[in-house]
Amino acid sequence: MRGLSLDPEHRFVDMRKLLDALDVRARRRRLLWAAALSAVAAAAIAASLIVGQTPKPCAAVADSINGVWNQVRRSELSRVFAGTATPFAASTWRQVRDRIDRYVEQWKQGRRR
Repeated sequence: MRGLSLDPEHRFVDMRKLLDALDVRARRRRLLWAAALSAVAAAAIAASLIVGQTPKPCAAVADSINGVWNQVRRSELSRVFAGTATPFAASTWRQVRDRIDRYVEQWKQGRRR
């Protein structure tokens, strides 16, 4: 309020001194804003890193199905289908195998999200 004082003794000596004082205040304000924005940005980055590292509870379960549906199980079922000695056993086995493979893959993907 020094620049608006009614008493000339309390005002700036000249316009240059007034502008210098205003410039210092503006610079301080800009520095405070820059510091505040930097702090907010740092907090946002830290929060995103923490959230990004949150473990997904079902992700570990996704591969557990490998103990149920794997190459050993495929081979066993292939032999069972072939053992029926029906003319459509091989084609039926391929359809069943492909359908189970798709299901297992979808099951894994669902648990990894």
